[in-house]
Amino acid sequence: MKIVIENIIFLILKIINNLIPKNHNNIVFISRPDFSDNAKIMYDYVKYRTTKTIFWICFDKSTNIFLNNNLQIKSYYLFSIQGFSKYLRTKYIFTSSSSLWQIKAHSQKQYELWHGMPLKTVLCMGEEHAKPHRYASTVTKRFATSTLTKAILSACFDFNAMKIEVTGQPRTDALFSKKQNLKIIYEDILCFKKIILYMPTYRQGYLDKNEGRTLDLNIFGLESFNYDSFIQFLEKNNILFLWKLHPFEESFFLNKYTPQNNFRNLSHRLLINNGLDINEVLGEIDILVTDYSSIYIDFLLTDKKMIFLPIDLEIYKEKRGFILEPYEYWTPGPKVHSQLGLENEIISSKDEYSEQRVTIRNLLHQFNDGNSCERIWSSISDDF
Repeated sequence: MKIVIENIIFLILKIINNLIPKNHNNIVFISRPDFSDNAKIMYDYVKYRTTKTIFWICFDKSTNIFLNNNLQIKSYYLFSIQGFSKYLRTKYIFTSSSSLWQIKAHSQKQYELWHGMPLKTVLCMGEEHAKPHRYASTVTKRFATSTLTKAILSACFDFNAMKIEVTGQPRTDALFSKKQNLKIIYEDILCFKKIILYMPTYRQGYLDKNEGRTLDLNIFGLESFNYDSFIQFLEKNNILFLWKLHPFEESFFLNKYTPQNNFRNLSHRLLINNGLDINEVLGEIDILVTDYSSIYIDFLLTDKKMIFLPIDLEIYKEKRGFILEPYEYWTPGPKVHSQLGLENEIISSKDEYSEQRVTIRNLLHQFNDGNSCERIWSSISDDF
């Protein structure tokens, strides 16, 4: 019944939206979470290259206030009269999470930047959604990183491949920046010999989903893990270990671990407070540790070592599923299943996956540069 009521409300709002004239001088950016991912990086590019009025629509009131007051970024809270009316009157929309597609007007242009090239099943490629989705028809254009990912996006969203441009993702442009953004967050960053980033995939917390084994035992999901021993290992080797959970999952762990000098939570709020996105520090990382997060596909462009923790591969495959299989082939890095294995790989100087990284990178990335925003902007210039 709840879904029926929501659909009726969306239909009414869509009808209203179609009746409202659009301002061709406005460009809006929307992401979930607010001010993040591809939309954030694209915003930073566009703001210097257009005379049109650009602004953000935020779902979170506190983030909206922070953007306006602290970062001097024009932003509006969606669930306010001013914010919602701004959206309804805007011609051009950039999103990275399909936001508000249910009420988009036919006259609005929506450019879907999405939030990563998929390793895992999405919409039509998943068993639960194996049918055409209404969302596909609302998007004006999509963007992929290669001909392979273009085909994948087309299949996942039941979307016309002719409307997908191979440009690269905005967020990977940040990998080629020479800025030392981590130093903005951590003044002592140069004191460490090595910086590790742990970014596991989303598992629980959004829309009551639960995909794979939750990380209740410990942040790595390992059956056996000694926190104190791990801290000693990091201190002994002068390693800074940053952990960054999915924004929708952070609340489950924020108070679970006592902050340590060598073991720190790189939270979404910490990044926003410094005007940054995770992609703007990713290039400064020495080793990426993950399980099934598509962030590793971006990290391929750095040609740096990656360590994979497939703690529940078969369970995750059953509950969520993979598009790129076999997992072993598409993830060019050592697979570890224990604390000792993780520690050994972190300090190991061996790199047995360099050739495989190049092979996978060339399949998933047509471009190995920092010009994705430029290509996207050029591909839609006729719309403006």
